[in-house]
Amino acid sequence: MARTGRAPSKEIGKRLAPRAPRRANAENRAEDPLVSLSTAKRQLQEWLVNMMPGDKSIRPAWRCDSCGQLVLDLQSGWVEWLAAEDTKGRPRVNGLRLVHRIGASPRWPEQHGCQYNPRDEFRKNRGIVEGLALERFAGPDGLMLLLSMIAERELPAQELIELAKRVQVPGYEAVHDLVRDAVREGVIAPSISSGFYLQSEIREVLQWAKYRTSANAS
Repeated sequence: MARTGRAPSKEIGKRLAPRAPRRANAENRAEDPLVSLSTAKRQLQEWLVNMMPGDKSIRPAWRCDSCGQLVLDLQSGWVEWLAAEDTKGRPRVNGLRLVHRIGASPRWPEQHGCQYNPRDEFRKNRGIVEGLALERFAGPDGLMLLLSMIAERELPAQELIELAKRVQVPGYEAVHDLVRDAVREGVIAPSISSGFYLQSEIREVLQWAKYRTSANAS
C-alpha cells in the first residue's frame, strides 16, 4: 500500500517497539464484556467519590473508546489507529482511539479484546491496524512523541491533540463528560476555551462532581 510521508508503524515502531500485553488475572476481568454507557459513567462517579480527602493528586484513568470501561493504569492501555487508502489511492490514516490492552480487556479472552480486528478492518477497506502502548505517550518523552506526530501530520491533528490532552493533562479525562453540566450550572467559566481547561478549573469540576455524587448517593 503506497503511503506518503513517514509511516507511523515503521518509524515510530523502530524507535519505540511496543511491549507484549500484560495478561489480566481472572478475578480482575469483568463478567459482562459489554458495558452500557450508564454503567461506565457510574464507574467514573464512584472513582471520583473515592478520591482520598485532601489528596491533591489526580489519579490517572481513561475511558476505553471501545468497551466504555475504565483503563485503570498506563500498563493496561493501548493506542491504535487505522491506515488505508481512499477511493483515489491516497493514504488515509484515522480512527485513533485509546483502548484496553488485550490481556487487560474486559472482553478477554476474545481474540482481539477491545482492539480493532485486523482481518475485519482489512476486509472493509484494506485498512492496516497500527498502534503503540499507552505508556509510550505518557510523560515528557510521550509528549515529545505526540508533538512530533502532530508536526509531521502522521494522523489527523485534532485526534492527536485530543489524545495529548487525555494522556498529558491530569484530570482532563475525568471531567470530559462533566464539564458541560458544570459550565451550565456556573461551576466554572473556561478561561481559555471549551475543551481546554486549566488545572484549577479541572479541580473545581472534580470537587463539584464529588459533592454532587455524594449527595445523590445519600
